[in-house]
Amino acid sequence: MLFTFYIHQGYGQITYKRAQEQYGVKKYNDAIGILDKLILKNDRDTHSYFLRAKSYFELHHGQKAHDDLSRFLELEPKNGLAYLYRGQVMESTGQFFDAINDFNEAIKYGKDTVISSGYFHRGSCYMSINNKLQAFTDFTSAYRLNPTNKYIRLNYATSLCNIDSIDQGIKIFKQIIQEDDKDFIAHQNIGYYSMQREQYDTALVYYNKTLKINPKAASTYNNRGYLKFKMGNTKEALNDINASLKMDKTNPFAYKNRALISISEGKTMAACEDLIKARSFGFAERYGNEVNQLIKKNCNK
Repeated sequence: MLFTFYIHQGYGQITYKRAQEQYGVKKYNDAIGILDKLILKNDRDTHSYFLRAKSYFELHHGQKAHDDLSRFLELEPKNGLAYLYRGQVMESTGQFFDAINDFNEAIKYGKDTVISSGYFHRGSCYMSINNKLQAFTDFTSAYRLNPTNKYIRLNYATSLCNIDSIDQGIKIFKQIIQEDDKDFIAHQNIGYYSMQREQYDTALVYYNKTLKINPKAASTYNNRGYLKFKMGNTKEALNDINASLKMDKTNPFAYKNRALISISEGKTMAACEDLIKARSFGFAERYGNEVNQLIKKNCNK
């Protein structure tokens, strides 16, 4: 049962339904203003806490969204959907381990799409902390529960590739492209995993398609730059990696790749500057120890 209150302060007749309407047309601050008054009137109004949390999340006020969802869960401690949303709030700010705990609860208490979404987001968190096997397990569960969802299929295919079932993963990516030739993520992933298999010409074709569809795909510029470096085209490689860093100055992989070019050209000082940047942006936490090893080999002299 929805809570409905009438408050004659500033907004005229203030109701939860009115807040929903404001949220629906993306007037999130107006929705929050209404919900503030409803919560002031009744501090156990779970519906208002939940909708205010969603409004804060849309405005990128992660901590306020987290606080409202926490209050909601104090009142309804077995609500799987609230755990799912709070987990997403923490996932969006890189708090992956705390997010995993909430997705555990979402899977435990949720139903239907909440459970599949819980597996999907928990898998994404495991992917972010480089636990490829657990990510594959979760994406497999999400795929079995919701096999038609494109985003679940994309991540399931990626997880297959990450456990060395690349043929199966690429088959799914190609199926997605047949359904939607503009899906740049599928193109990008075929490019990436073709590059991993040293099928460089194929990788270049798919990277080029990706950037034609989405010319702002910073990570694809970086990956294509690394591919061109492997193919011996250092000048174009550097152009692509610099283009990537212009769009995203926090990508540790791009700094590492540019450092590899500098090392190949004997520019040790420039390489070390980039390797230190790669380390400062969390390369080891996300991708492993390669940068630290390169620093030890080239810079600690």
